[in-house]
Amino acid sequence: MKKFWIALFLFLFVLILCILNLNFATQTGKELDQKLVNFQNTKTLESAEEIVQTWEKKSKFFSIFMHHDSLDRISKGIAKIKASVQNNNIIYAGIEAEGIRVLIKVLKEADDINIKNLF
Repeated sequence: MKKFWIALFLFLFVLILCILNLNFATQTGKELDQKLVNFQNTKTLESAEEIVQTWEKKSKFFSIFMHHDSLDRISKGIAKIKASVQNNNIIYAGIEAEGIRVLIKVLKEADDINIKNLF
């Protein structure tokens, strides 16, 4: 009976962590998406720096639960956005911003709790 309670506790613990992670990912994804849309509308260095600052704060927590290669692609894309704006290559920066929006959406969908992702 003791093994049953330990297994149940571990299952509930993992389930709660998944739900908290999903909530954090959703909130952060919305926040970054909003900043990326703002950047696509303004295309200023200040909005690019806002994206970099937000990502630097939030990415530390993402690395605990998410795929590192996807996080690296987002980090590289954000760095490319800032560099492109500094070099006045606004078109490339807009393309990168859209690519990052897609990556964030894919990360969120991969992290959603459903039968496909559980097994």
